[in-house]
Amino acid sequence: MPFRQGPDHSRNADLSLSRSLHVRPGEVSLQGRGAEDALEHDPIEQVKARLVEKGWASEDDLKAIDKDVRDIVADSADFAQADPEPDVSELYTDILL
Repeated sequence: MPFRQGPDHSRNADLSLSRSLHVRPGEVSLQGRGAEDALEHDPIEQVKARLVEKGWASEDDLKAIDKDVRDIVADSADFAQADPEPDVSELYTDILL
């Protein structure tokens, strides 16, 4: 069940469409397409291929960027998990009604 509900996010939404690109090489997506086919339509992978093709970045450059991004995301997730929940009195702080 999706976490959003409303006119565009119903409980009956077909999640297989949004999950089709989130597969690893060699796995099969929920739609039965291979990972290579799904990655072919992934805009991030298309940009990476274009950067390498044009000589604007090497595979090693892109791997280093990917590692840096993953480290930032992991650090942010660790911070969010370790940070205590805010006090209930902060619930409407900085909210304009």
